[in-house]
Amino acid sequence: MRLAYRAVVFIAISALGASCAGTPKIDMAAEERSIRALDERWAPAVAMSDVEAAVALYTPDATLLWQDAPAAKGTDAIRTTWAAVMKTPGRKLSVVPERVEIAAAGDIATDVGRLESQLSTTGGPVDVVSKYLHVWHKVGTEWKLYYSMANSNAPPSAPSAQKK
Repeated sequence: MRLAYRAVVFIAISALGASCAGTPKIDMAAEERSIRALDERWAPAVAMSDVEAAVALYTPDATLLWQDAPAAKGTDAIRTTWAAVMKTPGRKLSVVPERVEIAAAGDIATDVGRLESQLSTTGGPVDVVSKYLHVWHKVGTEWKLYYSMANSNAPPSAPSAQKK
């Protein structure tokens, strides 16, 4: 009986070791470079008003939390939001990633940084600096955005004086 118990324990430990040995090692630096390369695709897509290039970065069930807009859930809503953003006159956008972290399993990544924008107004160009948080999910061998959020660093403007 004792020998059988030892045999079962030995087999269980061996099986556990074999399953762990088969786990692929994640190249965190390469995954981070992949995320940063995806970040670089934003600005050209916005500059060329390429809504589909922006939408292609998202999973079908993703959520976009763009500043001054309701949450856009799913491909169609994300497409609508990006189409509206890209209609902003004279817009320029730079994505500046500041910190990218890959989960130990290599299937989730967080990406925090800033968005540097320039918009045309009747008073001339206006520079806007915002922050963003992206949560990327690895789908097969590709990274796709699952959550994307941006909001302004500037405090809300003072309300205009109301006439009585």
